[in-house]
Amino acid sequence: MKRFLPWIILAVAAACIAANWLPSKMAKDNFDFSRFGEIPVLVGGRIKPLDTVARNRRRQAPQRDAMAD
Repeated sequence: MKRFLPWIILAVAAACIAANWLPSKMAKDNFDFSRFGEIPVLVGGRIKPLDTVARNRRRQAPQRDAMAD
């Protein structure tokens, strides 16, 4: 048994990794957010994915510790 234990652990780890590589199956009514982020947007004369534009805008927003009343 001691001889096969590392191989068993390796097989289980490989199966877990392989399962995460497979694309998840979505129902027809679910919204695909990953594809939504790939929508091309024209910003400053360059075409960028919507996800990149949103992340950069969020980084440029002023960050405050508390909300003003």
